[in-house]
Amino acid sequence: MATYKFTLTPIDKFYFGKEKHPVRPSYFLESNPFPQQTGLLGLTRHYLLLAKNVIDDKNEWDKLIGKKGFDGTPKTYGKIKKIYPVYISDNHNNYYYPVKQLDNLFFVNNTKVKVSYNNRSIKNLQILATEEASVKQTNQLNLKQSFFKDAFLKNDENYNNLIPFYNELEKYTTPNFFGIKLKKLNSKGIFIKHIQPGITKNYEGEKKEDAYFKTQYLKLHKGFSFSFFAEVDEVLDEKNILFMTFGGEASVYKVRVKKADNEVQNTPFGKKTEGNIFHFLSDAIIKSDVFEYVNQFIGETQFFRALKIGGKNLKRLYNIDRKPEKINEYFTSSQLLIKKGSIAFVDKDHEKDFIDALNNDNLKAYKNIGYNYYKQLKNLDV
Repeated sequence: MATYKFTLTPIDKFYFGKEKHPVRPSYFLESNPFPQQTGLLGLTRHYLLLAKNVIDDKNEWDKLIGKKGFDGTPKTYGKIKKIYPVYISDNHNNYYYPVKQLDNLFFVNNTKVKVSYNNRSIKNLQILATEEASVKQTNQLNLKQSFFKDAFLKNDENYNNLIPFYNELEKYTTPNFFGIKLKKLNSKGIFIKHIQPGITKNYEGEKKEDAYFKTQYLKLHKGFSFSFFAEVDEVLDEKNILFMTFGGEASVYKVRVKKADNEVQNTPFGKKTEGNIFHFLSDAIIKSDVFEYVNQFIGETQFFRALKIGGKNLKRLYNIDRKPEKINEYFTSSQLLIKKGSIAFVDKDHEKDFIDALNNDNLKAYKNIGYNYYKQLKNLDV
């Protein structure tokens, strides 16, 4: 058994799927900045087939990558035993984790919080959001809406010295927040926005009002890549560099692997931490009633996405504004995730309850492919 670091460097722009409302579609489509872990599992399985030159030999598939992809039930995937959360890396072996920018935020008290398909009033929960959100959403706050600025934390550095997501220099004026002295963000960002217009052709010649649209792709600044660790019971050639399509628009990535048996323990994924402040290093599956343990929350939710392939049938395991479809006892097609980078301030008396909820036995299948990872802190001024 060995742990490998997979590094994915996009050759050009890329696009990771994001839900579009079925009734009120927007003409503006935005890429998610990160792929979901289910997609990385699929890429890892595909990589092994290519690296071992058995892509055309289906007799070898089950042993190498397992019979089936992710479906929410506990299993391993052939030689792939475990996958850790995706993060951003650079050429100097630094790692970057998303975090919500703790600036210009206001308390929104006693709101109904949409953390599942049923609105739930969470008693004594304080939601932190921008001033715009606090004004417009006085009765209900939908955590799927982006009311926060995203930033990156480099390695285990101070939370008051963050790196912005995008190549937009902005000044932040709030002098103090939860005892943190905020500074101006210290670089030109990691992602670059690339907006491209498009048109949907109507081959019948009929007029189509919503034919025109814009797509916001993303690029990475030179020197940055996506990375994740995977435990694989197979020897992989570190000199073997593959070019693979991944994500929307068949974007091309340069994929490299490197043996990294001792690296995981030097990252927050492998370190044991303590404290009642939870910084989510990955997307996390959590039931809405767990918010009873949370005093303050800075974060958002997003839909779970996965593709279930059986024979010639392709099933999309996600659903927008529909009744949840139960796939099995562990899985529904409309599972909501707490978005990586979110921060929860948990009541100290319920810290263990919160941890137990994140590590529930029914969620082992998700944890095994990189969901529900977090870092605990005693304070954010570290």
